[in-house]
Amino acid sequence: MRHFPLEPMRKEWLIIFFVSLSLLAFSLTAFAKTSDEYIDEVYALLQKGEIDEALAVVREGCKEYPGDISLVFAAADVFLKKKDFETAIINYRNLLNAIEAAGKEPFPALHAKLSDAYNQLGQKHYFPKELCLRIIYHTEKYLELEPQFANDPRFIEFLRKTIGHYDMAATGAKMMEQGGDGLEFELPDDFVSPEQKLLYKDKAVARLKKYDEALRAELTPTAPSDKTVEEITQVIYQHCKPKFCGYYSHF
Repeated sequence: MRHFPLEPMRKEWLIIFFVSLSLLAFSLTAFAKTSDEYIDEVYALLQKGEIDEALAVVREGCKEYPGDISLVFAAADVFLKKKDFETAIINYRNLLNAIEAAGKEPFPALHAKLSDAYNQLGQKHYFPKELCLRIIYHTEKYLELEPQFANDPRFIEFLRKTIGHYDMAATGAKMMEQGGDGLEFELPDDFVSPEQKLLYKDKAVARLKKYDEALRAELTPTAPSDKTVEEITQVIYQHCKPKFCGYYSHF
């Protein structure tokens, strides 16, 4: 009986085994989604209203790319769409803290999203003073980072509404918008000092005052006059309608 040597065969099978492993690894790498592809899929699903599907995809993406800022932001957006406002706020807030801890300036959208999430939480229940201060703070921070929107009427009126809510809440009233259930709720932890929030409320009040003054000046332009008060009064009297002049003549 002829005997075949085993050693060469073992080497051959080992080579085949390692080649197969290499091909498998290459195949898995070639077909794995990038973080951008995960994000695109998440927002495409959100646009179609498929929120639970978007949540499953973003969780898969976060597992594949742990710590990816854009995926964490997308996850917070999904929770916001699910109307899980507290979880959305926690995710936005943690992301904001992480960026600030790294000594970097947070991107403006984070402040805008926090303002929106806090506002929707208030619309769901009601607007206590602390909630109003947080909304005002993050809106003002956004406008600091995006000064081109400093006088955008949409932001101005949003600030005006929220400051009005704060003023009402400061009287002890439970400030609710239409549809609010008035139920008590707990705000997630906040890392902005009370002094900072009050400072930014004052900035928002000053912004509204400046905006209103500029608007009034635009609607009622004035120019220096070379006429005396008597001359101006005479011009007004001459252009006064007879029935009104007759009316005022009785006094």
